[in-house]
Amino acid sequence: METNILKDAHSIIYNQKSIQQFTGELVNKEAIDKLLHAAMIAPAVMRMLPWKFIIIQDRTTLKVLAEKIPFSNVLLKAGTGIAICVLPEEAAMSNEATAIEDCIIASENILSTAEDLELAAACINIYPDNTSMNAVRETLDIVQKVIPVNLIAVGHSPNEEKLHFTRDSKAWFKKMQSDH
Repeated sequence: METNILKDAHSIIYNQKSIQQFTGELVNKEAIDKLLHAAMIAPAVMRMLPWKFIIIQDRTTLKVLAEKIPFSNVLLKAGTGIAICVLPEEAAMSNEATAIEDCIIASENILSTAEDLELAAACINIYPDNTSMNAVRETLDIVQKVIPVNLIAVGHSPNEEKLHFTRDSKAWFKKMQSDH
């Protein structure tokens, strides 16, 4: 049984795609619950769970975010946006860097689960760009001490065309090669 689970996880990871077009159809509550559950079971240093998730389905809010944040036009047609934020004081040792890393892992779980649910998804990096972080704070009425890490656009794809991630090797044994 473990072999099948590993095979499924492997398949999801290797087939994950970034979607740049959506139908605009809302993501249903059951799928959102699964995405959030996957995010919340992500590993976190000392299991402190510093993340916060804001579900955005209001078209006007998605449009405002798309207008204020670079490279976020994908939000215009996404059925749902998920803001992944962090409160550093709730992280292990109140460490901001650790908190950000915990959120990135939770975000990856959302992206992988979207793939598993046959939903389209694209990640928009917010942190560490102060202009983008402040735009998210202002638009979603988030207090200053909460750090928006990224937004994930989730929805349904109008077609099967998906941008596959490149998988060029960037791994070295023992030490990094000098020509890279």
